[in-house]
Amino acid sequence: MGVWFIGNAAGYALAGTLGALIPPTGDKYEFAASKGIDLKGILDGNVTATAEQIAIMTKEKIDLVYPTFVGFTIHNLYEFFMVFVTLSGVAALVLFLISGFLKKMMHGVR
Repeated sequence: MGVWFIGNAAGYALAGTLGALIPPTGDKYEFAASKGIDLKGILDGNVTATAEQIAIMTKEKIDLVYPTFVGFTIHNLYEFFMVFVTLSGVAALVLFLISGFLKKMMHGVR
């Protein structure tokens, strides 16, 4: 029973961590454009934000840098969802590699 609760807690913690990696979406760009801010230019490093622009973006909780995960910068939603695909592939590979060891530990139980 304890493993069940620990598994749920770990899953929720991982979901929260990965959910925080979502890059700015269309509504953030539209808000920035309505305030005269070039959000794409700021995120790409082509435009330097003024102190007033930084204050506006901070108040609206809009990040001024792209999120990163394991050294990989997430620029758009495609890259965001590819993180989940990659994590699933890695988990499948790890389970495949340890399946023989787990079967051996079961001592013939099917």
